Amino acid sequence: MGMGDGADGGGGGGDAGDHGGAAAGQWDKASDAGDSSIGDSEVASGFTSATDQSSATDLAIDARRQKLHRALDKVLLGPSLALPVTRLHFTSYAIMAIILLAHVICYIVVTKLIKEEHNHVYRVHQAALATDKAQLIMWRIMMGPYCERKNVTDKSSACGNTMSYTLGKLNDNIANFETYHHGVYLGVQVMEQLEPRVYDLWTTQSLQYNIFLDSSPSRVVEASAGIWQLGNRFLAAARESLYWMPKLKDKYMLHRNWKFIVYTGMGPLFGGCTLSLDYLMESAWRSVERLKIDLIIVMVVEALCIQLLCSAVQWHLVARVERARVVGLMAMLGLPAPVLRQLASQGVKVLDDDDEDGSDNDSEEQERSGNGNGASEGPKQDQQLQHHNHHKHNHNHRQQQQEVDTLGGKDGGVSGSDISGDAASAVVTAAAGATTIRRHPFRGRPADERVAPVSDYQGVGAGGPPDLTLSQPVLRLGESADNAPKRRQVLLSSRTGKFMRGAVGAEEVLSPLQRAADVGPGREVGGIGAGGGRRLSNNSNGGFQLARVAVVLRGRGSRINGKVLVPSYANLMRLVAPFLLLNTLVIVVYVVSLSLLSGMQGPLASLNMAAHVVYRYTHMRCCAWGLVAADDKVTKGQWRDLLKEQIQLFEDEYNVLMYGGIAHSQMAGVFQEAVPASTFASVDFARAFFRSKRCFRWDQSLCLPPGHKYYEATHNGLDAMVRRVIQEMKLLSLDEDSDAKYNGTRYDYIHLVGGRDCYEGLQTAAQLFVDYSIKRYNEVTQLHTILLGTTCGIFTLYTLLLLWPRLARIRGDAARQSALLSHVPPEVDVKGHVKMTFRRWVGRGEKRKSAHSAAASADAMAAATGGSVGSQ
Repeated sequence: MGMGDGADGGGGGGDAGDHGGAAAGQWDKASDAGDSSIGDSEVASGFTSATDQSSATDLAIDARRQKLHRALDKVLLGPSLALPVTRLHFTSYAIMAIILLAHVICYIVVTKLIKEEHNHVYRVHQAALATDKAQLIMWRIMMGPYCERKNVTDKSSACGNTMSYTLGKLNDNIANFETYHHGVYLGVQVMEQLEPRVYDLWTTQSLQYNIFLDSSPSRVVEASAGIWQLGNRFLAAARESLYWMPKLKDKYMLHRNWKFIVYTGMGPLFGGCTLSLDYLMESAWRSVERLKIDLIIVMVVEALCIQLLCSAVQWHLVARVERARVVGLMAMLGLPAPVLRQLASQGVKVLDDDDEDGSDNDSEEQERSGNGNGASEGPKQDQQLQHHNHHKHNHNHRQQQQEVDTLGGKDGGVSGSDISGDAASAVVTAAAGATTIRRHPFRGRPADERVAPVSDYQGVGAGGPPDLTLSQPVLRLGESADNAPKRRQVLLSSRTGKFMRGAVGAEEVLSPLQRAADVGPGREVGGIGAGGGRRLSNNSNGGFQLARVAVVLRGRGSRINGKVLVPSYANLMRLVAPFLLLNTLVIVVYVVSLSLLSGMQGPLASLNMAAHVVYRYTHMRCCAWGLVAADDKVTKGQWRDLLKEQIQLFEDEYNVLMYGGIAHSQMAGVFQEAVPASTFASVDFARAFFRSKRCFRWDQSLCLPPGHKYYEATHNGLDAMVRRVIQEMKLLSLDEDSDAKYNGTRYDYIHLVGGRDCYEGLQTAAQLFVDYSIKRYNEVTQLHTILLGTTCGIFTLYTLLLLWPRLARIRGDAARQSALLSHVPPEVDVKGHVKMTFRRWVGRGEKRKSAHSAAASADAMAAATGGSVGSQ
């Protein structure tokens, strides 16, 4: 394990027999006295400026290596590597920009499509609310003048409200109807034209209505208009009623304005609004199908066309970089095996730089000068001088010697600051003759062993193989000599050094079974049977490692010196996997979006039926008031028949809303899709109708107090209230004309409970379906928003953690290969060897291209010749 202080007799191989104790004392004295005049590094190395005779040789060797290093840098870091790396660098930015731009465009498209669906939902809901508010306007105008009659003395139930209260509610209903009416036609959130069929219904003269004239005698003129024009006429007449009602009071019922509002609201306007709602619902239903198709198209364009193409381009660029990077490794593998063993079997000494004085650089230079001298003299070095070097070095306490094995490992005494990763502040030294070094034990080998110089080196003089020395740090291009000590690296501990040692240390990585199979380094791949193929594959650290495979696949890898260098797909996938991951993520998001949209038609159908229930309920209330406010028997009979019809329709639509199916009113309409059972499809809906014990009035201060006769009916869910309203309506339609009064118990429940608690509860239930539909659409938008943010994050992390480190590692590996190749003995023309390797491996692609172009031109010439012969 090296030589200690007690090795005086064995260090020089015979010095103890020639020198006595006095001689040893004189030697120690001379050494101690020389401390004042000889530098620390000279003492540590055993050489002085007077005894060192190899300075000129070291300078010549360093100059040669520096010049060779520059030349190798130009080749290894030249255009053959720089061009693919630069293309990968900047084209990756372009690819990420293209993918991000395409994703932003697709995100805008998807967001716009979702907003269109929002508009469809809002239009369906507002069409139902517009129909409902038109009925409320008509009900207020019918009730106000009637309660102002002189014979109406019981100011209870519906007539308990004053004229000012009625006018205030009427004004609110007019404003709401105008908002909803204009919102349906012009657009809710943005200005958007209606579907063609709905637009024709709103604009063409499709509705027939009556105009009442104050002539003598009075006349009725028939006219036609669309929903847009007729609704605006209705609004104008309602605003006019705000003037005539308080002025004429009960006489207002004889005015033409009152007749126009009642007959238009009950007939053409109500029928046109309900038909418009069916058309809007059908348009919203079909828009969901179109949205699915649009999302599939966007997914195909973005994920399967743009991103997949960009991933393929990225794969091609990364593959070109990997092919260019392998050429430098080919140059190293192409060196003669003795040279590789020579470079890989050198002991590396690391000197601690934690000096208390400022003479570290000088000592290190002297140490390297001494090692260079030893390397130049080889085995002929004086044994006494070698013993003196070891003796003085072991007594130097300011510099701690530490040894690094050839696998890049270190002794336990080396601190974390000495060797960090691939770089270390150390001096590479080589021993002359037999050198004892520390190794990590391999399979079946002792931890300590002697490594003799390689004897089968070819091409070196008779003096033996030159040892690997580094008398001063290798200078990079454009680097000054002053900064060189700061960049001292243990090149053999880098990934490239490990690869080189792995390439030559074949016996150290063979298992006993493989040794029995006579598998060794020097054998041709074609001559190795099963279990003997030699394969070098790229490991996770970016270098290449040796591996054993049973069979070397044909067509994979490149063969050189009996070894097969197989490209690593891990390196390819490392730079391409994020793009493929993003591509998969985009497809998953679109699939989830489609699955969310596939369940959107059910809530739309429920919203449509809830809208039917809302406006049908208000229309039924108007018919009930017409029955109790009619004066003659004929008029009461007309209102009674109309009320019975509306009760049947309302009960059927309510049951369909609760338990699913198709309502009878749908059979004669445009939209005939089945409605799901809302009771079982929505937890909130079921809770509001069956489990809730709260008051459903919007203004909670107006809720009925405990002890009121209708308190229990209003605090046991919506279903109980609705069923009670239906029951009271049926009983009212069956009453005699004399019993059908506004202050009767039947209409009193309809007005007090049905006009507030039940009506506002049904409005709240319909809003549940609107909120649910908008929430589902917003979930799709949120998914794509998250995907956009994830894309930006993936590209940022890809650039910072994968692309930049990988490109820097590739350049660093090439630089380390250049530094290692500069240490090849001068007897080997390493520069010519590297250039020849580059011409051989890089020229393959050009030859293939030229062969393909020549074949294509030959085919073109043959075709042209055949055509000319045929024409002759």
